[in-house]
Amino acid sequence: MVSGSTEKLIQEITNENLPAGYSRFIVQLSKLYYSLSNSAQKEDPASFLFDPVVRQNFFYLEALSRIYRKIHDRKMFDLLRNEFKMVEDQLGKIDFYDGWVKEFSQQKNFPPELNDYFNSHRETELENFRKLLEAKNWINNDYEMVRNILSDLSSAAWMNAADDRRAIAVFLDDELDDLKDDYEENRFDFNNIEEGVHEFRRQLRWFSIYAQALDGLIQLKNSEEEENDLKKYLTAEVLNSPYNSLPVPKQGIIPLYIRAPEFYALSWMVNELGNLKDDGLRFNALWEAVEATHEFSEEDAEAYISSLAGRETLSLEEIPQIVAKVCNEFMHEDDIIKKIRKDIKAAVGLSNYE
Repeated sequence: MVSGSTEKLIQEITNENLPAGYSRFIVQLSKLYYSLSNSAQKEDPASFLFDPVVRQNFFYLEALSRIYRKIHDRKMFDLLRNEFKMVEDQLGKIDFYDGWVKEFSQQKNFPPELNDYFNSHRETELENFRKLLEAKNWINNDYEMVRNILSDLSSAAWMNAADDRRAIAVFLDDELDDLKDDYEENRFDFNNIEEGVHEFRRQLRWFSIYAQALDGLIQLKNSEEEENDLKKYLTAEVLNSPYNSLPVPKQGIIPLYIRAPEFYALSWMVNELGNLKDDGLRFNALWEAVEATHEFSEEDAEAYISSLAGRETLSLEEIPQIVAKVCNEFMHEDDIIKKIRKDIKAAVGLSNYE
């Protein structure tokens, strides 16, 4: 166990010349500790920590753990991944209901009993978050969980920068290859919003999260030819997204360069699938709420839910068709995954057969 106060430990570690992998964890843990220490001053730390930035920190720490469990100590990083994922998942559960509360509160004449249903579930998940923070000592005992994580990280035998870089490139290539295989083998049923559309988007989105979490290892390079070929993906929303502004390269680390239009295309796809997924989940959430608060026939319930979802919401029949179309263009016609893999391989001298 490392000794000293958690704040002092983080300050000391941050000032050290750390191996690349270790440094990436410390960057995110430092940000997380700042949020945790601020929350400790609040009447309700859990409500304060229900924040997109905090959830993002947990996402990045989970992403790093996903990477290093494959290229380092699987047992240790699996345990860390589980801790980060547990909190991120719980924040996601709060966000699910909070999103509907905010959206439907703006809708004129939205049934109050349905809003009460979503509010009640939001509060239940927030209470579960309070219990999780306490049970895992994220704040208690001088941020004991953070201290334990620091202890684990300090004991790891980290790779040198060159080996770390190559191992991560192989990992990223394998991840994209697995995604491609799953898609080609029709393992994503787009008729199922959660297990099909949402799951495909989750797997695709991890690459964007890795790019941020790796703290400058992944960089973008211009490609005028691809800008023309992939112009439909280069929307103002995508180009101006803060998630597409990657951390600057770090001294002594040779970046893995990816052509910018490919990365932006992936970002566009994540956004597009997110919008389609939300339309589907809106129907599912309303169905759940109506079923719990009303006694309708199935036919009457469908009509009622459709009226509440709004005219702009795509139906559960339309969504799979649109998802299949955009996925085919992205995966086959524009071959984005193959192009990104080619860039990664070229960056570290991997052949196309490795």
